[in-house]
Amino acid sequence: MKARLFALFLAIPAWLTGLDAGPLLPGLEPLPAIEFDLPGNFVMRSRGETPNLEEGVFWGEAGTLKSYFKGKRPLKSSIIAVKHSPTVTQTGPNDFEGDKGFHRELKRLGGRKLTIKKYRWGDYPVLSIYGMSHSGTRFRLAWIGLNDPDGKTILLSFLCPDERNKPTDEELALWQNLLENSKGTEKRQNDQNDLKDQNESYGFQNF
Repeated sequence: MKARLFALFLAIPAWLTGLDAGPLLPGLEPLPAIEFDLPGNFVMRSRGETPNLEEGVFWGEAGTLKSYFKGKRPLKSSIIAVKHSPTVTQTGPNDFEGDKGFHRELKRLGGRKLTIKKYRWGDYPVLSIYGMSHSGTRFRLAWIGLNDPDGKTILLSFLCPDERNKPTDEELALWQNLLENSKGTEKRQNDQNDLKDQNESYGFQNF
């Protein structure tokens, strides 16, 4: 567990340089029955030709993401990096591997002001962590358990314009709304007609 948590902690600086799941989680099957509470102008974008969660995708305003991919800093507005988690797995209906040791281990590695909280979006457990590295950089992360037999989870990383990733009240509200107001839906969003409509509405494409 310590090795996994150490890898997670080291990965944080690299990340810090109401939409349905279909257009936001490309290639994921079956799609989780989740409705994400995000601004209506958010789109999904990727760096590669084929968006996928192994390499990661980003949610945010189209103009911001375009500038971000061109290397322009600071960000124009907050974005969310999304990918399959390489370090954290779901071990039960409400549990994640390393769950109980996160706080202790991250603190040992130099993290401070750590807060761990759990949510539930319908059938899907969510584990969120807020903390600050020894250099003062904030990190806000959340893992979505997919109820997958292999324990796969999706990692969300919140990135904002401030160089130390300190959000304004308005930026923080975006992240909190996502955690607190996202919800499960009655059925998986895998109907092709629904996905076609949502892809057109929410800009399912890549740069």
